[in-house]
Amino acid sequence: MADRIRVNTDAVAEAASKIKMYNDYMRTEFSDVEEAINDLNPYWDGEASESARASFFAIKNAYNDVRYNSMDNFVKFLHGHIGDGYETAETVNKKLADAFK
Repeated sequence: MADRIRVNTDAVAEAASKIKMYNDYMRTEFSDVEEAINDLNPYWDGEASESARASFFAIKNAYNDVRYNSMDNFVKFLHGHIGDGYETAETVNKKLADAFK
């Protein structure tokens, strides 16, 4: 008996939705931290403030948008190619197979 590949497109769609939810959550959290840091600006002055702000913005600028866009593209891939794309290909394959019966 030949090995079979089974794709559960509902599970793929659910995983993609969870990834999107957490990706959006992380983006919101970065924005909330940035807002809190900016709110502290009038009250916190000195080297420690500058160092903390510089460290946060270095991390944010280096990773936040890149991470968000990478994960967003992955979610789109899962939805478009694995989920919807697989279902479309499977429907076409079944119709072609039925044509040869």
